[in-house]
Amino acid sequence: MLFEYVNAFDAICTSRPSKTCKSPYVADVIIEESTELVHAPALGMDGYISPNKSVLIQKIPKPTGACKYAIVAAYDSEKKIYVGANPLHANKVFHEACKRQLFADDFGHIDSIVPEYTHGNSRFDFFVNDSVYVEVKSVLIADGDTAYFPVGNRKKGTISERANKHLTELTTLAKEGQSCAVVFMVMRNDVTEFSPNPKDQIFCNCLKFAYDAGVQVLVFQFEVSTKGIEYVTKLQYTGFE
Repeated sequence: MLFEYVNAFDAICTSRPSKTCKSPYVADVIIEESTELVHAPALGMDGYISPNKSVLIQKIPKPTGACKYAIVAAYDSEKKIYVGANPLHANKVFHEACKRQLFADDFGHIDSIVPEYTHGNSRFDFFVNDSVYVEVKSVLIADGDTAYFPVGNRKKGTISERANKHLTELTTLAKEGQSCAVVFMVMRNDVTEFSPNPKDQIFCNCLKFAYDAGVQVLVFQFEVSTKGIEYVTKLQYTGFE
């Protein structure tokens, strides 16, 4: 197990945003016949976190706000699988997988991994082996056998300006001769391939520019259960060939 949930349990979402707290990151969830405010770090997940949907939650160890619980996964009742529901878990899983040498085929033997690495005016998710700049993206949504990123509402013609910025920064470094990678962490085990979301051509173009500049595009798949997150396999991505 790369990442373990602590005493996670199923509950039913009744509203997101909460009817009493209008933050999009807070949902109403029924826990022991009482409605509780629960942190929803992945927002609505394209409908997964919405009324009458089952979610997997756990207590927040040291809550600082109104939420005592957080959603860690959503349940797909049709496919009968859990889907990761906290984007930050992708970074934690990547870090642990690197320590266990699961990605050595792509990065070589991993002797060092520095999270939140700053270079110039940019901060990257990881700096691996003192040589590779890495950005990690959490992939949660799928259509059929294909997982997509990004997914959400578009603003200014794109879904995630932040993701576009990260790709542009990696592209700049790659053109300068630096080793770079963007890693898509697919937090569900029901798909066989990955694709940038064709509904966001700005992101698609940014990813294509990054690939053409020499940025590695890596896709890894994981299984989510009530216990936590486990590695499944590497998904081959040939979208630019």
